[in-house]
Amino acid sequence: MTANDSMSLYIDELLKEKFGLDVPAEELAEMKQELLEKLNTWITTKTMSVLANISPETLEEYQTLAQNDGTTPDQLQAYVAGKIPDTTTFLTQALMDFRITYLGNN
Repeated sequence: MTANDSMSLYIDELLKEKFGLDVPAEELAEMKQELLEKLNTWITTKTMSVLANISPETLEEYQTLAQNDGTTPDQLQAYVAGKIPDTTTFLTQALMDFRITYLGNN
């Protein structure tokens, strides 16, 4: 299972939890795409915040890599893993924070 597959499943579960199973498939697909984009932005923002706290240079290196069309997602992920200690815990916390924000007080 790829990271994209995992994120897609995570989004599916969030949408089910928030709206149940009564959403028409077309609407669900649109909602899923929008929420996936929001999740990606959320994770990117959290990542940039942590990297900025490490050093301005680290953030600048990340931004340069991210903006380079030749950089693959795996290369970007490897860079982050090399800079943020325990990236698994970081990502888990980012996902939990996103869930709480998206679902509210559920």
